[in-house]
Amino acid sequence: DGIRVIIVTGVQTCALPISWQIEIEGASILAQRARELWPSTAGALCQFLGGSTTPNNPNPAGVSHVRVLVQQDLDLAQVLEFNSRQLAGEAEAWLRVTTGPLSRGYVSPVILKRGRPCLECLLRHFRRLSPAPQLYDALERPGEPAQFVPGEPAEPLARIVLEIAGWKLRQLGQAPAAASQFALHVVEAETLETALHPVWLDPTCPGCGDG
Repeated sequence: DGIRVIIVTGVQTCALPISWQIEIEGASILAQRARELWPSTAGALCQFLGGSTTPNNPNPAGVSHVRVLVQQDLDLAQVLEFNSRQLAGEAEAWLRVTTGPLSRGYVSPVILKRGRPCLECLLRHFRRLSPAPQLYDALERPGEPAQFVPGEPAEPLARIVLEIAGWKLRQLGQAPAAASQFALHVVEAETLETALHPVWLDPTCPGCGDG
């Protein structure tokens, strides 16, 4: 269907400035709303992100990959699997976009392999702040049945988080890098107020630290 233009399976890629290619993973209501906001063809998507298509050479040598996980649920096991795969794989940058909590949307920092916090660092930070950290135990177990029924995000919330993610992707082709590119963006669904929060490297993180 039309979502396949921007959602894996059968990854569509495009070259961003400074030889970046984007690959977006996920299948969700948020992804369906992304189809309304983002261009409906691979070529137009590349133009939206400030790059150009490479139809005859979709994976040229020397290209850096950026991957985006788009979620509309609370499947944290998928987040950890995605994060581990990127740490072990060829992606140079990745991020997560979600409206899973429904009351707010999140756009993670752009994650880089070179000495910056990963998505597992971010989840560990959330766990420490949560009044019910045991919920994270349930949501992070792979293969567990869904603990919460996902609901459809409000359209304004979906639009804003996808616009923020698109801005962060475009910044990959800019120098110097914007500090907010590496911050967590939190958008409140009721008021659409957007806040930025720094995310710190967790030295005990099992994913990227010494844990």
